[in-house]
Amino acid sequence: MKDHAQRLEDLYFFSKNVLGYDQLTELHRSWFDILLRERLILLLAPVGHFKTTACTIVYPLFRLTEDHNMRILLVNEILDNAKGFLREIKGHRTQSERFLERYGHWDLSADTLTEDRSQIPRTEIRKEPSISVASVMGTVVSQHPDLIVVDDPCSNRNTMTPHQRQKVITWFQKDLLPRLDDGGQIIVVMTRWHTEDIAGFLKSDPGFGHWKVINL
Repeated sequence: MKDHAQRLEDLYFFSKNVLGYDQLTELHRSWFDILLRERLILLLAPVGHFKTTACTIVYPLFRLTEDHNMRILLVNEILDNAKGFLREIKGHRTQSERFLERYGHWDLSADTLTEDRSQIPRTEIRKEPSISVASVMGTVVSQHPDLIVVDDPCSNRNTMTPHQRQKVITWFQKDLLPRLDDGGQIIVVMTRWHTEDIAGFLKSDPGFGHWKVINL
C-alpha cells in the first residue's frame, strides 16, 4: 500500500506525463493533495482554472488505475456535458499511447463503451459500471458509487429563482447523496452563480460543516 506522499506524486505525474495535461500547475497539485485526503469536498474556482480537467477527468481515471472495482458517477447540470467528460476519459484509456503502455488495454468488448457508461475488467462482480454519467435532476436510482464528482451543477438556468435553487438542493440531498456508498467520496466542483446556490447551502448548513471547502 502506497502512502499519501507517493500517491500524490503518482497522481501529479499521471496528470502531466501520462495524460499530457501540461497546463496543470502546483495549484492543481494542492487540489490533488486534498482530493486524496478528504472524503467530502466542495471546490470553488472561477472559469478557466481547469477544474474539470483536474477533478473530473484526471482524478477519477487515476482512481480507476488504483482500483479497477471502483464505481464512479460523473454529474453535470447538462447530460451532454457529462457524456463529454466520459468521452474524454475513454479517449485516454483507449487511444493514449502513454496510458496504454503503462496500464494496458482495459476493454472487455465493444459494448462496454457507450456514451453514458464505461466498463473495465474487474475482480469483483458489481451491477454498476466502472463510470456512469447523469445530469442534475436526473435519475440515479439503483446506483451506489464509491466516487461521485458533481461538476458545475449550477448555471443561470437553475439559479435565477428561489424555487429553481431549492429544486437543485433537494435533488442533491434526497436523490444524489443517499446513493453514495458507505465510506465513499463526493466532490462538488463549481463556479458560483448565486449566494444561495448549492455551494452556499453546503457552506452555510450546519449539517455539512464537516465538508472540506476549497475557495479560490
